[in-house]
Amino acid sequence: MIRPALSLALSLALVTTLPLKAQQFGGSLAIAPDQILVSESGNMTLPGIVYVYTKSDNAWRETAQLMNSDVSGPPDGFGRALAVSGETMLVGAPAEADGAGAVHVFRRANTAAGWTREHTLRADDGAQDDGFGQTIVSSSGVAAVAAPGHNERAGAVYVFRRTDSGRWQQDTKLAANDAEAGREFGSTMALDQHTLLVSAADQRDVPGAVYAFRWDPRTGAWAEQGKLEAQGLQPRSGYGSAVALGDGIALVGASNADRRTGTVLVFTYDGAAGTWTSETRLGPFEANANARFGSSITVAGSSVWIGAPGASSGVGTLYEFQRDADGAWATVHKVSATTLDGRASFGSTAAIEGDVAVIGALGVDSRAGAAVVMERDASGMWREGNMLVNELRGLPALTGSEIQCTDSRAAGFECSNVNVISFLPIKDMGGVRGTRVNDIWGWTDPDTRREYAIVGRTDGTSFVDITDPYHPVYVANLPKTEGSRSSIWRDMKVYRDHVYIVADAANEHGVQVFDLKHLRDVRNPPVTVQAMHTYDGIHSAHNIVINEETGYAYAVGNS
Repeated sequence: MIRPALSLALSLALVTTLPLKAQQFGGSLAIAPDQILVSESGNMTLPGIVYVYTKSDNAWRETAQLMNSDVSGPPDGFGRALAVSGETMLVGAPAEADGAGAVHVFRRANTAAGWTREHTLRADDGAQDDGFGQTIVSSSGVAAVAAPGHNERAGAVYVFRRTDSGRWQQDTKLAANDAEAGREFGSTMALDQHTLLVSAADQRDVPGAVYAFRWDPRTGAWAEQGKLEAQGLQPRSGYGSAVALGDGIALVGASNADRRTGTVLVFTYDGAAGTWTSETRLGPFEANANARFGSSITVAGSSVWIGAPGASSGVGTLYEFQRDADGAWATVHKVSATTLDGRASFGSTAAIEGDVAVIGALGVDSRAGAAVVMERDASGMWREGNMLVNELRGLPALTGSEIQCTDSRAAGFECSNVNVISFLPIKDMGGVRGTRVNDIWGWTDPDTRREYAIVGRTDGTSFVDITDPYHPVYVANLPKTEGSRSSIWRDMKVYRDHVYIVADAANEHGVQVFDLKHLRDVRNPPVTVQAMHTYDGIHSAHNIVINEETGYAYAVGNS
């Protein structure tokens, strides 16, 4: 997922990334009868997609894609939130309409996709950057939709009810009414029968907050029951990172507490007093820093599944807690995915329904994301199934003719007095799933006068011939140093027809040296080339600077 910026000659010149949670594949998950739904809500460039999977030949396979617009359409955040209740699915698109947001209502139907769009929900007082649809929960004909950016990021939650005609109608609007309220009310939510939990995010000096609301059928109104107090937690503990309801209890994650080990607070409801009381805390039995226990919480019958995506050095895990008939926490065991390694972040998200579970692993493929299916067998054991990933996607290449900047837009890009001459997406420059690009440099061959763009990727370096800027040609790929880690940042400089390349936080990468004159010999591009030398006196470096008068290179910010 990338956000290209325009350049006078070639729009691959500046490309930045927005690796926000839920932009990745698997950021939002849902389970419908005989189906698994996985979203990738896109970023500042691409519109979102909801992928539909059904089981065939003992594996879950993609059978449909739901979109609000095609790949060249405006970014809309479609799929940022999913909520399935019966035959109805609500899909949040918080970036739609200049960020005012929308929620699209789908009904299960006998079609190839299995779902047809019925209508669209919008806030009655929605405004730009409200983010309506960023979080959605629904149950039994009631839906709560959060707009965390509303009212200068104070946030609001809109409650809808489904009418007898099947359409949804706004019922009320909820907001925090205390002076110490956190910002972005509606960051996470949970809904169960007549109870709604709504969190507000941490502020610098104020911990996050979780508010409880109760539906009173006598008055037909929602009433605030107060806050679920986080005793003993400090600001920035991530209190409210996830919330869940089930069987008379409320669970609130604080994934940054205790050096980001994380904890989950359990509350019980006193029906007579109408209050919530702190009962206990749950934690991982392997209490490692940065485990982020409590990043996701899912209630499934008498079980509570809690994600710790930072556990096991970032591979991630889930803890399944079981309650006995008396409500006591009886057993706990870990649920892991044996096929994952590295910083997979397994347990970032989860959805469980009956004997099927789908778990988000948002770190797979350099944060492109994946979802792992697990199914319960006849003995009650959970068995790992196949891993779901989407195909690499991106904007189409733009070559051949100049595209004028008109009304501040050029081929979908924002612009101001700058035209697009050409554009190459990552997938056309050697990128694979999860690849992003970062820095850029250039070289002009002193003999042939051909001009090349040298483009840093998270997994290597691309060489693009831009002699004819209307028809750029991807010439060669230089992979990252073998054994090094893919890096968000790569930097390069040219000295005497050689390029010197470093990468930040990449382990044993060193300084790659490549003789650019070898590009003259490429006859059938693209080809893969190798560094002629790798200096191993350093591991990683943020930058490299070369004094061309003295011939000295300086590795900056190195390890």
